[in-house]
Amino acid sequence: MFFGQREDDVKQLINQQLESVQDCLETFSQMMQLYLKGDKKFRDLSYQVHEAEHAADEIRREIELKIYEGAFMPAYRGDYISLVELIDKIANRAETISDFVAQQNPYIPEDLLPRVKELTVEVVDCLDPLLKIIDVLDKSWKEASKRAQQVENAEQKIDQIEWKLISDIFEHEELDLAEKMQARDLVHLIASISDRMETVSDRIDIMLAKRNL
Repeated sequence: MFFGQREDDVKQLINQQLESVQDCLETFSQMMQLYLKGDKKFRDLSYQVHEAEHAADEIRREIELKIYEGAFMPAYRGDYISLVELIDKIANRAETISDFVAQQNPYIPEDLLPRVKELTVEVVDCLDPLLKIIDVLDKSWKEASKRAQQVENAEQKIDQIEWKLISDIFEHEELDLAEKMQARDLVHLIASISDRMETVSDRIDIMLAKRNL
């Protein structure tokens, strides 16, 4: 019973970690919307992204401590440690982009602004299938696998948006080469958040496969 309770505690903390990452991404999205509108208040939200990332990081440390103290059978501990570290990298990337925007102020031409906003929204929405996935991981292989597949499908859509947007950036006559490279880097960084989500879904697929051997 004690071992089972520690597992339940860890799973609850992973749900809290995902919710904390969601808060971080929502703050990041709000920051980007202000930045793309030219509102200097985006810098305040940039700092809030840092705070949200720190909160998610604290939960990760608590989870890892509980796992090292004996939660889960030894064969599964590595899977869960890898999982929470991969989840943490989602928030880390949002923090990295916030720093990039605040420090470099990349220029996006007005006609491309709506598409960068769309990309940001799509990336944040990509997290939805992962929320509460830990609740179904041990209860329904089918539901957990379905959620993981939804993340992969969303990531493929985001890849397409990223590819077309970067192509249009380099064809844009208004931008010089340095501006094109800055804009490209911003678009690539935003899209890479979904890459990290897909890595989480891949890890979940591996965990599911191991439990169904």
